[in-house]
Amino acid sequence: NYNVHVTGKLTIHGVTKEVTTAGTIVVKGNTVTAKANFSIVLKDYNVEVPALVADKVNKDATISLESNLTKK
Repeated sequence: NYNVHVTGKLTIHGVTKEVTTAGTIVVKGNTVTAKANFSIVLKDYNVEVPALVADKVNKDATISLESNLTKK
């Protein structure tokens, strides 16, 4: 298991921003798994919440990712 800091580009609604977050890389057998979780502010990506539900919807979103690379 390796604790890492990862940087990448996230595009939502045509808006691209660079994101840096902590993550984990796990090497097990022939598989490498990368995992990370981070939060974004919806308005930074032009995501509009309808006024009717604005007070009931979080202004942030949590992104969870997992990617596996397997050697054949």
